[in-house]
Amino acid sequence: MEAEWQLFRLCQGPFIELLERFNKADILGNGNISQEDFKEIIENTVQVQLTPAHIRSFVALLGNQESNCISVMNFLALIQDRPTTSELKEEIARLSSQITVHHRIDKIRYQKNFEMDLSRYTNAQIPRNLQELYVMVWNLLQHKFWQFCKVFINTCRNDECSADKEKLDAIFLRMNCVLLPEELENLWHSLPITYPVESISFKKFLSYFVNMKTPKESGTRRTSPVEAIQAQLTTDIVKYWKEIKSILRSRDPLGTGQVSFTEICAIFFTLKVKIGPSEFDTLCQAFDLNQDGNFHYIRFLKFYIKKNNSLH
Repeated sequence: MEAEWQLFRLCQGPFIELLERFNKADILGNGNISQEDFKEIIENTVQVQLTPAHIRSFVALLGNQESNCISVMNFLALIQDRPTTSELKEEIARLSSQITVHHRIDKIRYQKNFEMDLSRYTNAQIPRNLQELYVMVWNLLQHKFWQFCKVFINTCRNDECSADKEKLDAIFLRMNCVLLPEELENLWHSLPITYPVESISFKKFLSYFVNMKTPKESGTRRTSPVEAIQAQLTTDIVKYWKEIKSILRSRDPLGTGQVSFTEICAIFFTLKVKIGPSEFDTLCQAFDLNQDGNFHYIRFLKFYIKKNNSLH
């Protein structure tokens, strides 16, 4: 308990000190302190100088000029109010000049080599059921038939042109279809493979899918990792929806629809958006549409317009 209290004081020290001094100055216990005590406490705790004009403004907002007092409760309520949009813009401009977000060109090149976007690659790592795997193969044969034939034949250079499980996995990989071990196992044992040497000929593989009825997409669409992160941010984004739009317009005066990673980081930090470093990195990769280190915020915000039609 002592350690927890010390940690709490470390994180909330100035605010606790402010409360303690207010309580000591509130001699009558009615939640009011004199203007002189208020000025002294604020200057000593927050390290700012208050002019007579400042004091008059505080009295007008929080106190009673006749009693020469300021309400502590009104002051605490005031400082807990949300900041204005102009204050947010100033803070974001300040942070943007201090924060450094590295443009991970190595990750971008890795993605480009695989010729697939982030959402497709990460979604491929989520285990799919057999029906979804059939849909994947069916679409492959529908749209890339001749390319698939060429890859299959070049990979299986034997008399029967047959593939074992490992060769079939290599064929799918060359077609940019990544299968998890459990997915490969399920798909393999659903095919008309021969025994005791487990293999399937090119002819038998094609016949199996040609004779199959068109597989239907699964009723429930899988949520990609990018969408999962966006859904996690919904509460924070909706809370500051108008402010975010105004800030982005000011940071993008030419209306390009994009801002730097640094500016997005500053916006999230200022608005206290609950997001970790890895999730932020994932979003930056997913919405860096030109692969130049800029965040395309319009595509990002469209997710929340679809989810909540009341946002404008």
